[in-house]
Amino acid sequence: MAHAAAPSAIAAPKEWDDPRIALTAHLFQQEITDRAYEVRATVVDQRLFAAAIHAPAGHEGPDWRRDSDAFTHTPLVLPGNIEDRVREMMRRLGLVFAALDFIVDTHGTHHLVDVNAGGQWAWIDSTREPITDAIADLLQKGHTP
Repeated sequence: MAHAAAPSAIAAPKEWDDPRIALTAHLFQQEITDRAYEVRATVVDQRLFAAAIHAPAGHEGPDWRRDSDAFTHTPLVLPGNIEDRVREMMRRLGLVFAALDFIVDTHGTHHLVDVNAGGQWAWIDSTREPITDAIADLLQKGHTP
């Protein structure tokens, strides 16, 4: 089984000016130290399907993918302002499908981590069937209900 790349160590601000950074692509993200849970939100033609990803007690580290079987998923509805912003972003990017990852902190703030235009979606049981149906509608009818 292939594993996702592990996140690298946190770079100190004095390292940000290193000219080697310009030599290749990087992904720099704000560290969220008061994480409550994560969210995978899949968008199909402006319809949102979201699930919370809950870590087991004692889990440490920034990446849940290495131990994904220990995590639980529960369906959820994103706050209205987040849904509105997601739909606007999708419209501006010209995307009809994407899988978005968020970290939700203990204050309820949603931090967008990434937008996967070809993201995986069938691995969460509670959203698999509705997403499958929405994709089928989009392919058959050119839109979702």
